[in-house]
Amino acid sequence: MEPVEGNGENIDENTLLMAHSSRELRVLTHKLILSIPYASGMNNHMGSLLTQDEEKMQIVMEEIKDAGLYTIDSLTTPESVLLSSARANRIKSASRDIFIDNDRSEVNIREALLQAIRHAKNRGSTIAIGHPHSITIKVLGDMKKEFIKSGIELVYASELAR
Repeated sequence: MEPVEGNGENIDENTLLMAHSSRELRVLTHKLILSIPYASGMNNHMGSLLTQDEEKMQIVMEEIKDAGLYTIDSLTTPESVLLSSARANRIKSASRDIFIDNDRSEVNIREALLQAIRHAKNRGSTIAIGHPHSITIKVLGDMKKEFIKSGIELVYASELAR
């Protein structure tokens, strides 16, 4: 999905754009869903511009619903309407609480994961998202005992979508 800011380096023929007509957006969203046959859900990795537009999100959500997917809003912008659009369409959905690797340093990833543990203990659950960077995966592995000791169970995002 198209971001608010960017130099175009992450934009390609598979990016959902504000400039797309309703039909183009529908066709491309459908094509992208079909390109990952075993997907059970989706989230917006970028998309801060597109997720602010109710009309565009409605089109995307119709395709998500038809495919039987759930969605997680990464909240790339506080103005996102993705979650409200998903809920209006009765799509299982949730939004992230904590982003764990905005800063790819081991110390900061660890601190974000400790924050996620505290958040989950206070609220009963939390959705923490990150990238599959080797440092993120390493820190997650290193903290396995801390999750267990804290009584935190790691689950698929689909289990927290409602």
